[in-house]
Amino acid sequence: MPDAPPQTTIRASRWDPRPVRHISTPRLSVTLFGDCLSDDQAVNDAIATSGNARQAVRALVNLPGRFGIAVSDGDVLTVASDLVGTIRWWWTHHRGGVHLSLSPLPLARLTGSSVNPVVLAATLFLPDAAPDLTDESVYHGVRELSPSRVLVVSGDMVTTEQRPEPRHIPPADAPEALAVSLETSVRACTADADSVSADLSGGLDSSTLAILAARGADKPVTALTYMDSYAVNDDDTGYAHALAAAEPGLNHQVLTGGVGELPFTDLHGSPFTDLPSLDALLHARTRFRLNPAVEADVHLVGDGGDVVLGAPITYLADLARLPTARRFFSECIGWARLRHRPAHRLVRAAFAASRTSYTSALEGVANELDTAPEPHRPEHVPAFESSISWVHLSKSARWATPAARAQVAEALRTYRTKDSRDGADNHTLRLIQWHGAATRSFLHVADHLKVRITIPFFDSDVLAACLAVPASHRASARQTKPILGQAFADRLPPGLFARRTKGDYSACEYHGLRANAGEVRALLTDSRLADLDVIDPTAVRADLDAAISGARAPMGALSQVLATEVWLRRLETYTGDA
Repeated sequence: MPDAPPQTTIRASRWDPRPVRHISTPRLSVTLFGDCLSDDQAVNDAIATSGNARQAVRALVNLPGRFGIAVSDGDVLTVASDLVGTIRWWWTHHRGGVHLSLSPLPLARLTGSSVNPVVLAATLFLPDAAPDLTDESVYHGVRELSPSRVLVVSGDMVTTEQRPEPRHIPPADAPEALAVSLETSVRACTADADSVSADLSGGLDSSTLAILAARGADKPVTALTYMDSYAVNDDDTGYAHALAAAEPGLNHQVLTGGVGELPFTDLHGSPFTDLPSLDALLHARTRFRLNPAVEADVHLVGDGGDVVLGAPITYLADLARLPTARRFFSECIGWARLRHRPAHRLVRAAFAASRTSYTSALEGVANELDTAPEPHRPEHVPAFESSISWVHLSKSARWATPAARAQVAEALRTYRTKDSRDGADNHTLRLIQWHGAATRSFLHVADHLKVRITIPFFDSDVLAACLAVPASHRASARQTKPILGQAFADRLPPGLFARRTKGDYSACEYHGLRANAGEVRALLTDSRLADLDVIDPTAVRADLDAAISGARAPMGALSQVLATEVWLRRLETYTGDA
């Protein structure tokens, strides 16, 4: 840890990312957590003209890699996360001092704080927006630093400021910058490895990384494809087989899961994480599919590709604001055909979103929470056009207690943004950071399994290249992830970019619930969320029973509630290191 100023303590955690590097200059003490791809000399060059800790952090945040930063100049400590938020900071005041950690749990133990039910409820009801609403964490009195902010500690005073924008890249240069940065990231993460493994789902993201790794390796890269008889992923395995057969540097292994790898299996045997995590529901599958990677020095995953390379469907609202309407109508018609919806409904929804600010959208959700939820009725597939919205209220809100609904609605109404949050580019960043928070827990599970994961799509240079292109040009109804195709069309097999389908694992969730019905139902018999006055378990059970019987159910919301119930029980009994 850096030499913290007086009254400031950085508390180590069992979840601190590795590696950790310390670099000292006559004026500054620098600590880098995670995979900073710049060597010590490059770090020193970046901070050569920095006169204090604030300036040094601002000079370092856009170096290549995925890492957190802490810099002290003796008087001031300044810290930052990675932009995605896989490496995050928390802080609290305690006994006249400021305490920071890369996990909230050491600070909760220090202060004896309990779970904050309002923040927990917001996380359930608005999973992709909740972190943006407040810096309060799920532990009372422990505050979380947004990945979009930088934290400055001077004495007992704590302030935050806007993080510097990613490195500027002209949009026309973005595809080449993406190709170079992704190849550089893969090469840097695998250069010193004697053995390398990689996911090979057959999709664009993991396949791109596996092929890049194979072409730069001296030894074959072990490429892992997971399949089971419950999933609708025949296309996945077919594409994976074809790609592996055409790439001599890949040693392909297909891992066939069974009933023991279904979601919701062995819930109480999942590794403990410091925050609620959906990985608790999937750990049996994760353990099985990552088992061959235990022998590798590094394992590449395509996580993050969907959110970094693409854009949310709200890009249609950005197009609706443009003075020329030709592409807007063309995209609406394209999506209408893909989703079998009347085109005029997409046009109307996009125009409505274009006239709505993020703050107004939150006010609309607050009004929804003020309205009593409808009684249980059979689940239906939401119309595609309903997804053209800046924020979405989870189906878990219909199971909420009146008190929880009122408290979250109040939090939404008191929201005051420090920075602009409007438009599809800001929506993209919120989704990236929500995905980053989920990936953080996955990394902790992988670490428990002794698998060293690397995530090239979350490299800061890769992010800069992708985000240089406006959201309205990162997505299209007619081409999947156009920037990836532009970057690698002449570098990777053309068949890779011909795919238009995506594997569907949702059936596995229904089978998993049915196979583990007793253990899952027990979570709601003595519900911890009910004890916190967040959820009415009777309301949840109606949808859970429907899912177990095979009827359509809000599986995403059910999974969030069940994962939180598992976590609250584990938190009560966890006595290990924080």
